[in-house]
Amino acid sequence: MQKSETPSEAHPGPALDLDLRPPVRLEPWAITVAASIALATVVPPISPMLVLASVVVSLGAMFSKGLVPDEWRLMALLASLFVVGGTAVAALHASAPDPLEELGAIEPGEVSIVGVVASPPVQSGYGHRADVRVEHLWHDDEEILRGGGVEVFVPGLDGVGVGDRVRVDGEISLPDSAEISFDYARYLSTKRISAVVEGIGASPVDDERGWIGAVHRRTDTALGYGLRPKESSIVRGMVLGDRSLIPEEVDEAFRKSGVTHILAISGQHVAILTALIYFALRSFAVPLVPRVAITLVLI
Repeated sequence: MQKSETPSEAHPGPALDLDLRPPVRLEPWAITVAASIALATVVPPISPMLVLASVVVSLGAMFSKGLVPDEWRLMALLASLFVVGGTAVAALHASAPDPLEELGAIEPGEVSIVGVVASPPVQSGYGHRADVRVEHLWHDDEEILRGGGVEVFVPGLDGVGVGDRVRVDGEISLPDSAEISFDYARYLSTKRISAVVEGIGASPVDDERGWIGAVHRRTDTALGYGLRPKESSIVRGMVLGDRSLIPEEVDEAFRKSGVTHILAISGQHVAILTALIYFALRSFAVPLVPRVAITLVLI
């Protein structure tokens, strides 16, 4: 007697088409593009280093299969494309007309500004000098602008630190670039500052102080312990980027020797840049030894 076939044997179903290859990870592409736009916008000089780092990662993934895991390899190969795209977007944004610069061309222009202090206030011939990131700007009793950066010269910034919100009333103008030896306007543009405000007064907007300013003030106090005033002023310049207390003859010696950049690029800036490069490479699963080596070379 012949054995009857089961339905599954008589009519076999289609074979399952399973793709058992390792999955490809492309989720970080949006983070890579967004981070490139943000970094290239906030710190434009970092753009070439970002592109170079991404090219190094892409070339490493191309010629060394063991550099990154298989699921991250395609992402590493395309990293330079995403970074170049992000920096290009930031460059296009930077080339757009600056409304603050246009407003500064109306001299004198009386304005009121509410913004966040972006640099430690230092003594100047006219009260204090500080960089302020604009949150609100009023002209002729009408709010006309949000965003951008200005350098303010105003009395009343005693006790104010980085991250504190202040209100400044004064006259806005373009930076002076008449000096042949030093283009002050170009220098300010490297800090994303488009105009100068000579204020008649400044006041904190609220009682809540920025945590960055608190850390800065504590660090400033700590750097003064155990050092003579001259040595302390140089250490403050190297760590905090604050040159206000450096004696004129020492500052002149730094300029003549061509090492003023040691004071202009503070330890905080170097630490932030190092962390950004290190963790960017880590996000692409670059092994520890190549990650540290690439970071040191770029820094």
